[in-house]
Amino acid sequence: MTVTSPNLTLPGKVRVPVPDSTVHLVPVAGPRGPIGPPGDAAASLGYVHTQVSPASLVQVNHGLLFRPGGVVAKDTEGRVIDWDTLSWPTVSIVEIDFGVPFSGTITIS
Repeated sequence: MTVTSPNLTLPGKVRVPVPDSTVHLVPVAGPRGPIGPPGDAAASLGYVHTQVSPASLVQVNHGLLFRPGGVVAKDTEGRVIDWDTLSWPTVSIVEIDFGVPFSGTITIS
């Protein structure tokens, strides 16, 4: 930021030129606050479902208070698997149709 000072007129009508001055603002961080308490599981806004027995239609009751858009399915070897259709019969339930039997984990967020 540049601050411009006008010329000063002193008594007796003497003009004293005052040079422009530059002011540098330096951000100063305050001290770090204390670490907060751990949140509850619902605060993580995610849910992991484990499908042990193979099924082509998997219904997950995630218990979240919204219809999640992030759904990632991984088979038992950790490979990401695509599904055929995805639907939300209720806010807390998501149905995933794989078309073929699936077992592994489904992460919902």
